[in-house]
Amino acid sequence: MTRPAEKMKGYRDRMAAVLDRFRENLDRIGTFVKGIQTRTRTPGRSP
Repeated sequence: MTRPAEKMKGYRDRMAAVLDRFRENLDRIGTFVKGIQTRTRTPGRSP
């Protein structure tokens, strides 16, 4: 039988992996949005 500390560590590792993937997806979305914003800006206009 696994000890509670070992079980907790496994759970913590899985949650950390899920959050890392979520953060990477948010980074990709943010980069995409920034690319759209810079393309739609017209020269001479202040942001």
